[in-house]
Amino acid sequence: MKKIIITLAFAVISMAAYSQTYTKIVVNGDTLLKRVYTPITDTLKRKDIKAEINMLKASKQANLESIDILKALNDKHNARLIILNALLLKTD
Repeated sequence: MKKIIITLAFAVISMAAYSQTYTKIVVNGDTLLKRVYTPITDTLKRKDIKAEINMLKASKQANLESIDILKALNDKHNARLIILNALLLKTD
């Protein structure tokens, strides 16, 4: 049992070490190691992310098409507001 736990601990530590990379930075002759974290993304999550991206792109395209309709509706509302404000001023 002890060997299994030690082996699993070694595997977990190795996986964590493998997912991190270090870059060497030299400043005024001194050497620094900067740790760069690279997250591991499983393929199921990647599929979900790609599906969400495609859904957002489709939604954005639909919004762009409906903007023209909304602009026309907004122009009609603005015209009606101008007429109502003119009538309001006329009755004062």
